[in-house]
Amino acid sequence: MSSAKEIKIYLKPKPEIDKIIKKLHYSGKVCVGSQLNFGVYLRGILIGGLQFGKSIDIRRTGPTIGCGMHDYLELNRMAIADVGIKNVESRSISYCLNFIKKNYPFIKAVLSFADATQCGDGTIYRASGFKLIQINKNKSILKVDDELIAKKSLDHVMLSNGKYLSSLLKSGTIADKTLNDFKLPNGKSALSLINAKPMPGFQFKYVYYFDKEIEAKQKFIPFSEIPKEAKMYLGIGVSSKEIVASGVQPEEEGANPIDTLQNSNEIKP
Repeated sequence: MSSAKEIKIYLKPKPEIDKIIKKLHYSGKVCVGSQLNFGVYLRGILIGGLQFGKSIDIRRTGPTIGCGMHDYLELNRMAIADVGIKNVESRSISYCLNFIKKNYPFIKAVLSFADATQCGDGTIYRASGFKLIQINKNKSILKVDDELIAKKSLDHVMLSNGKYLSSLLKSGTIADKTLNDFKLPNGKSALSLINAKPMPGFQFKYVYYFDKEIEAKQKFIPFSEIPKEAKMYLGIGVSSKEIVASGVQPEEEGANPIDTLQNSNEIKP
């Protein structure tokens, strides 16, 4: 029987890891700015990937975790196929964190998020030594005509009156004719934004500190204080007992691994 000890981690070109992430991750999307891309292998087969890079909101996020804008990385994406082996996810994270600590000593922390709107509340991060620093009700994932749209995708589309599409969610004062001239990422008219509503759920923010002095100065949320209504596993709100028993995070399950790729640049624990 296979065990997590058979897992091997390799530093790979971004396009290769993009492929497996798109196949396995619940969103089907990758982060364009990922800089460190790791492949997770079992007996020579690529079964998942982890991608690290700069935070999208690099200037504002750093101070919230006690770091400068270039002092931390974000775990942008993690997706690993369900191969029936325990601790694959936590072991993979451990390998990657050790690599970052050894090769990039100026990095003081790694940030990550758990989407308890569509997936899970971050069980695997808690099991991997991450600290919980924030729980927010979801405002970033919008439901528009039974489709989901990230609010950030509307922040850079300017209307003829100089306002951004995202502003419509607050004001609702733009003329219908103006809205009809603009399209959402799903191709529909911006008119549908009038009925846009945030998906029910929560967003969790986790951080792993290499710099223990910074960590000692931060305030964290005890895992025991996670509200019951915020807990989620496999996209379904569940009790704390069910979450503890699960041991894996939803976004790391699902599809089958892809074909064998050339193994190189193995990351040692």
